[in-house]
This record gives sequence, structure tokens and C-alpha cells, in this order.
Amino acid sequence: MTLNDLNKYEVKTREPISANILGLKVLSMPPPSSRGVSMVLALNILTQYTVPSGLSGSLGTHRVIESLKHAFTVRMNLSDPEFVNVSKFVADMISPEFSKKLKKTLNDNMTFGPIHYGGAKFMIMARAIYPLFMIIARAIYPLLIKGKKCSSKLTHCTSKKVS
Repeated sequence: MTLNDLNKYEVKTREPISANILGLKVLSMPPPSSRGVSMVLALNILTQYTVPSGLSGSLGTHRVIESLKHAFTVRMNLSDPEFVNVSKFVADMISPEFSKKLKKTLNDNMTFGPIHYGGAKFMIMARAIYPLFMIIARAIYPLLIKGKKCSSKLTHCTSKKVS
């Protein structure tokens, strides 16, 4: 990279990803960033469960992890829209209908290998990503229980509003 390359560089602006999750408008970066559409996909899967009871305790943690496995696998289809048309993948990832199809593949009593979530070609990368699920799960969980009274460990919530 040369100084001339940097001088010729132009910033590209793109429209943000927008989705309605539990009545909240969620805005995030579009591709080439994959975080926004991945978050929307995971949240769309999770909102199909009873909130917050369906996401409490070990079963809730399992459901969050399973939804994130799908989100992180599907995001492997994303690329820089400057070079690859990713509009169909983005449309799928923010679509509630697509998330309903993915939720049907989840099982509350078991987990699966990487092929179940999208194929063996992502297996090596998936092994590096899966340990991050718990960290991300702790970040997403408060969004889903907003306004509910929960224990300090976020493992039990009641329907009483926090005052």
C-alpha cells in the first residue's frame, strides 16, 4: 500500500440494516460488516420463544447458543457488496420467515455438529467462534428481558416490571 493508494481511497456509505425486534427498531451496520445481520437473525429466532421465560436458565442459554450457531454459519455467505451481490443473503437474514425455518431445526434436548448448521466447509472456523457464544449470549439476553425483574445471574425473571 502506498501513500498514493491512500490518497485515492474513497469512503463508501451504505444504508444501515433495519429490523423490528419486539417492537424496537434495530439499526446496525450493513455488509461488509456481518455483525448487524447476524444479530438480527439470532434475535428473530429467539423472539419466537416466550420472552423472558423461554430464555431463562440452562434451556434459555441452550436456545441462545443454538440460534447464534445458525447466525454465525449463515453469515459466512456474506462478503463485501462492492464485489459480491449479497442482497439475497441479507434479505434472508433479516427476514422473520427465514428465522422461523431455522428455529424449526433447533432441538431443546440436544445440539448438533457444524454440518447441521450449514455445512462442513465452515467447521474449522466454527470451532474458533463457538466459545464466543456465551459472551454474546450475555450481551443479547438483557435486550430480550428489558423491563423484567431478574436475578443477578440473569437466570430467573418474573413478569413484574422493574420500577
